[in-house]
Amino acid sequence: MSIDYRTGNLFELFPSTLSPVVIPHIVNSIGAWGSGFVVPLEQKWPSTAQLYRRWYREGWDYERGIPFELGEAQIVCVEPALPDIHGPIFVVNMIGQEGLIGRENPRPIKYGPLGRAMHTVEQLCLKLWDENNPVEIHAPAFGSMRAGGDWKVIENLIQELWKRGEYIKTFIYTLNEQEQKALLDSLA
Repeated sequence: MSIDYRTGNLFELFPSTLSPVVIPHIVNSIGAWGSGFVVPLEQKWPSTAQLYRRWYREGWDYERGIPFELGEAQIVCVEPALPDIHGPIFVVNMIGQEGLIGRENPRPIKYGPLGRAMHTVEQLCLKLWDENNPVEIHAPAFGSMRAGGDWKVIENLIQELWKRGEYIKTFIYTLNEQEQKALLDSLA
């Protein structure tokens, strides 16, 4: 399987497709939501933030039957399929980060839990797969900036866990240099 890399904002480049779309991203284990990719995500689909915050606050997602802990993934259907317009769109909040990035915690990413959450994404994709419309994963380069992760390690996880190329097409969006600099400046 190959990863199709695209430069720019996922929400500006997001295609209309009849295939089911899954948008996985990393969230932290302390209920913080408000910087990086989640800002435009919440603007587009407010339910992603609302459900994540409730999941954190209650310690359990009763609708989905999952605890709030590292390695879990919360699947949120943000748009149902609209015949002849687009397939269903799901956002997956993957808890793969312990705490927030900072001087005391320069690498909050946890690869083992991230791998477990990514396995949940793969299982969702296999459930959604249809021989006429392979599933498309559209994601930011998750874990590589706000979580302090090494993209090569994450890329290897993608290759290993989402390897079913005929069923799953993976598109990763990276910001251009100016956008990356603005994000890094906001972290300082």
